[in-house]
Amino acid sequence: MAQYSRLSKKENIYEKGFNYVLEAYIPLYFGDSEVFAVAEVYYGVDGLFERIARTRVAVWIITLASFLALYLLLSKIFFNASSLIIKQKEDLERTNLALEKTYLGTIKALVSAVDAKDHYTKGHSVRVAQISLLLAESLLVDDKTRFEIQQAALLHDVGKIGIDDVILKKPGRLSPEEWEIMKKHPVIGATILEEAETLSKDLINMIRSHHERFDGNGYPDGLMKDQIPLGARIIAVADAYDAMRSERPYRMAKTPEEILSEFEDASGTQFDPMVVEALFGIADQIEKVIYAASKNNMTHQFIATTRLSAE
Repeated sequence: MAQYSRLSKKENIYEKGFNYVLEAYIPLYFGDSEVFAVAEVYYGVDGLFERIARTRVAVWIITLASFLALYLLLSKIFFNASSLIIKQKEDLERTNLALEKTYLGTIKALVSAVDAKDHYTKGHSVRVAQISLLLAESLLVDDKTRFEIQQAALLHDVGKIGIDDVILKKPGRLSPEEWEIMKKHPVIGATILEEAETLSKDLINMIRSHHERFDGNGYPDGLMKDQIPLGARIIAVADAYDAMRSERPYRMAKTPEEILSEFEDASGTQFDPMVVEALFGIADQIEKVIYAASKNNMTHQFIATTRLSAE
């Protein structure tokens, strides 16, 4: 057996000069099996403990150095990653801005094309978009849908680009045959915008369905009530309001009172009663906001306030 101990015991008085010793006890045999003595061997182990202490310090230094090196490495990686993220964010913002300018430029071009093709309704699309936006806000429509309604209202008549000028610019009322051709413009518009692959399906459906009636007698698909997208029901009211409020070669513009009376009669048949009720609630606001500046060209100014996503 063996043990180590401090040299404070009486039997260790001959091992002075050591702090620790390793004691080994060796049995001495007489003959084959009889132990006649035990030899006690001492070995100083101070140096071993000193090496252990030095090793322990070295391990701690190495561990701390490793953690420091790892911290510096991770800090560098984090800094580089942060710089990259910031750069990518700036690049994305520049790209989004360019896309937004391109998108708004396309809308301006399409609206201007419709205005140029049908001079009787110049500014109509912008006014319909403004009225639609007021109605959507009154109905507490969510931001995303409100944005899509605004854009759909701006583009609701884009299909008139595909209608013959003879029909579109006819100063009088259309014949039944001409009216059937005119009724194709929602489908033409939806098809044009669908092929562009930049607008949502919901927005395109609003454009396709803005001439559907609440009672199912509209066109092009004969939808009724909730089958008609909410945006299309809102645009239908806004479209009719502006059409009645504007002068045409074959009739005078109607007064706000006359228009509201017609909406009251058509509520539940041609128009959604909920949207008509909202219209009655903001009729004064529509007159004040939309028609107070009716002599100014507000097309570009209004379109410039739109955004690619609701804020």
